[in-house]
Amino acid sequence: MSSDLSTVATLVNDFTEEYRIKMETAVEKYFTDEYFDSLGGPLAMMQKQFASQAWREFYIGCLPPARQMTQIYEIGDPYFRDRDLIVGLGEQIRDEVKHAKIYASLSEQVGVPCDLAIWTDDNYDKLVTKCRLATEWEKPHHIAAGFQISTEIVAAETSRRMGEYVEGEYPEIAKTLFDVTADEGDHIHCGRLIVKRFAEVEDFDFMHEIAERKYKAALAILESL
Repeated sequence: MSSDLSTVATLVNDFTEEYRIKMETAVEKYFTDEYFDSLGGPLAMMQKQFASQAWREFYIGCLPPARQMTQIYEIGDPYFRDRDLIVGLGEQIRDEVKHAKIYASLSEQVGVPCDLAIWTDDNYDKLVTKCRLATEWEKPHHIAAGFQISTEIVAAETSRRMGEYVEGEYPEIAKTLFDVTADEGDHIHCGRLIVKRFAEVEDFDFMHEIAERKYKAALAILESL
C-alpha cells in the first residue's frame, strides 16, 4: 500500500509539472505584448479581457470545486478524514468569487458592463465547453485532473501577464492582478491532495485524457481571444 501511495504521489507531481509547463507556454505564446498592442493598448486590452476573465473565474472557478465537495461528501469522510479537503474547496470557492468580483468591478471601471447572470460574448460557447470539461466528471480526482492539477494554472498566468502589460500605465490595477495570481497556488495544492486521497495508479491514464481535453479547450479559448 505504501508503495502505491508513493507511486501516486510521484504521478501527481509529474502530472502537475507537465501541465504547468504546457499552460505557461500557451499563455506566453498567446498573451504577448504584441497581441495586447494589436487590441489597442492597455485600456483596450482590459476592455476586451476583464469581463471574460470574470466569467471564467466564477463559472470555471466555482462549479468544479462545488461538485467536488458534493462528491467527497458522498464517497469520502467529510466530517473527519476529509475535512481538510472540504475546507480547502470552500476556500477555493471563496477565492474564485472574490476574483470574479474583482474582474467584474475592473471591467465596469473601464466601461464594459459585467453582470455575470446575463453576460455573453462571441466565444461564449467555447467558454461553456471548457467549463463542462472541468466540471462534468463523476469522481473528485477526475475533476482535479482537468482543473486544479492541470489547466487551473492558466488563470494565474493570464492574470500575471495582464498585470505585467498594464503595470506602467495602471500600477494599481496591476497590483490587484498580481494579488489574484498569488491565490492560485492554494487551489493547486488542494487538487493534489484530492488526487492523492482518492486516485489509484490505474486512474492516471484516464486522468491524462481528461486533462488533454481540457487543455485543448483552454487553447481554443486563447486562440479565439
